[in-house]
Amino acid sequence: MKGAVKGAVKLASGGHATVWLAKDREGNRVARKCPHPHLLEDPDVRFALHREAEIAMRLHHRNVVQLRGVELVDDAPVLVLDYVEGANLAELVRDWRRSDRPATARAVVRIILDGAAGLHALHELRDERGDPLALVHRDVSPQNVLVGVDGVARISDFGLAKCLATDRATTEGVLKGKAGYLAPEYVRGEAGDRRQDVFSLAVVAWEALAQERLFRGDNDAQTLERILTLPIPSLATARPELNAAPLDAVLARALARHPGDRFATAEEFAEALSTAAKSVGLLGTEDDVRGCFTAERRALLEAHARALALPTRGPPRRRVVVALSLAAIVAAGAGVSFRAYRSTRVSPASAPVSRSAAAPPRAQESTPGEAPALAPAASAQGEPQTRDVAPSPSVDAPKRSAGPRARPVSSSAPLRPRQNPY
Repeated sequence: MKGAVKGAVKLASGGHATVWLAKDREGNRVARKCPHPHLLEDPDVRFALHREAEIAMRLHHRNVVQLRGVELVDDAPVLVLDYVEGANLAELVRDWRRSDRPATARAVVRIILDGAAGLHALHELRDERGDPLALVHRDVSPQNVLVGVDGVARISDFGLAKCLATDRATTEGVLKGKAGYLAPEYVRGEAGDRRQDVFSLAVVAWEALAQERLFRGDNDAQTLERILTLPIPSLATARPELNAAPLDAVLARALARHPGDRFATAEEFAEALSTAAKSVGLLGTEDDVRGCFTAERRALLEAHARALALPTRGPPRRRVVVALSLAAIVAAGAGVSFRAYRSTRVSPASAPVSRSAAAPPRAQESTPGEAPALAPAASAQGEPQTRDVAPSPSVDAPKRSAGPRARPVSSSAPLRPRQNPY
């Protein structure tokens, strides 16, 4: 597999990429996000990689997964990210359910506050001229909230992030993201802004506290319909032991179906949630987050570390540093150039890049080690997946208009899972 290196540990594989735990040249643990080879000629996939890399290179915040650089391996772009030792929030919720251990509400509140801080940093990002980029994540979900054993939660996966000023068109009539976390205005095909992410994060918060899905239907069409029509249940119904009335009030506003009735920013949402949680003793700390990992999850993380430390056979593949622009790196190998949003550029000096090469004759790649995985959760709810969701005629969701500046990029395709690689 492109991007895999000797001694790496496979962490996860999704619809677009596989993520490996590996070591960099200094011996630090990193996560290598490697696109599936058969997708590299897909302009949408390469554009998503370009978008994720360019945003991550600009965005430096403790609550955002940091991009260290981009490598070329056999002419395929590989994102090298900070390794977050821990689990995503979806995995933690499954752990809690499987162990019959109720979610620590204090830990959940702290995780959501961290996620809101990361999103606010994304929303406030500016270009080199100081102009707002008006970015929206568009795929806020439990899978994209990475929770570290250090007690800090981080937002990840910016491949679907949308720049409202200049953005490639989504396929006409196709919604991007996980169906259960889409904002109502997006489902209806209306213009939106950062308040879409506020809604999505509020869904994540409600579900993590209640330990059940909020809008899940039997299929995507039913899920979308529930987003548009379902009254928001009280947390007291799912978790009567919680003194959740103040939290319910905050979540009800964040989950308002009209954007104008929501908090204007993720920061405002966080401030209100923090105040409400503090009033009932649920304002968690990093210690609460560190204590929310089950013994089974910690054992898996230790297995990853042991697997990474195992000796490998054969010499490592040579790496030669090359000076390429980030856009050129991501476009390499497919003959495709991408239009960066606004005039955004990432200088070669700010984007550490390397090209992996093996002297001919080309040696076969060894299969990286793979650590044991946790057994699937017993919950029937399962893990939501990122999809291109085609709205059903039964849902009042008109086709999205590309606008005068948009460019169509692909035709409608059947539903296909696009799991977050983490």
